[in-house]
Amino acid sequence: MLASPIRTAVAVATLPVRVMRSLLPTAAEAATPAPLVPSPAAPAGARVGKYDVALLELAAERPGITVAMAAGKIGVPASGLYPTTRRLESQGRLEKRGRGLHAG
Repeated sequence: MLASPIRTAVAVATLPVRVMRSLLPTAAEAATPAPLVPSPAAPAGARVGKYDVALLELAAERPGITVAMAAGKIGVPASGLYPTTRRLESQGRLEKRGRGLHAG
């Protein structure tokens, strides 16, 4: 038996909707937050602070830059960068030689 023209038209018209629904995530998938991805330079499980990237970039661009100079470039007080500097040193991502910072 042949399908009626109306059924055929409805099937063709709803095909894009059915295809799009199959591509969309389910409600459970949409409710699941994306996992946090650490910075590529950060070791697995390492905390990434708000000044990490800027400080590491400055140390790579200008080896030997001091914390005070880096703070001036970033626009924060030097006292705000010391905890970041110590944490990055302990992670092996930054090296302090004398007063100068070097990317690790």
